[in-house]
Amino acid sequence: MYFKNSLIYASGTIAITLVTGSMLAYCLSRMKWKFNSTVLIYISLGLIVPIEVVVIPLFQSIKELHLQESYLGLILPYTGFSLASCVLMLYAFLRSLPKELEEAACIDGTNVYQTFFRIIMPIVLPALVTQSVLVFMRIWNEFPLAFIIASKDHFRPITVGVFDWGIFAASMLLSSYRRLSSI
Repeated sequence: MYFKNSLIYASGTIAITLVTGSMLAYCLSRMKWKFNSTVLIYISLGLIVPIEVVVIPLFQSIKELHLQESYLGLILPYTGFSLASCVLMLYAFLRSLPKELEEAACIDGTNVYQTFFRIIMPIVLPALVTQSVLVFMRIWNEFPLAFIIASKDHFRPITVGVFDWGIFAASMLLSSYRRLSSI
């Protein structure tokens, strides 16, 4: 059950992060609009905010939205914390592509969405695979947020599910005993 929950959290986070992150990175790198640099700075600030800093307001928000005992209660915060690195990585990758790709697609009669999904996405696929591996590793190994939000056993991921205070305390006692006996 814990393994299945971890797979649900990781795959849901990867799907939402890659879709929204790639679209936002494409908008920031290829389209010129009024608040382009402001949004890029705001997203960059998302990299420096650790989960532990916002865990109390995040817990209260999830509780008020009645998402505490659901898969979305962890998928949405995980997506929010993964989005900044995804957008910035894909932004850098998209900036390196020549503008002539989109100009040629425009001459052939494609709109922005067709250009994005048919031309740009296949080229960006290696970056998407890399980002999905990074997000998977981050979500699979995440403990503090899952420990706080997934309070029921049915929604716990594998990192929280295998955590047992009794075993933890016994191992700490044995390790301290070994250190004391060697002195």
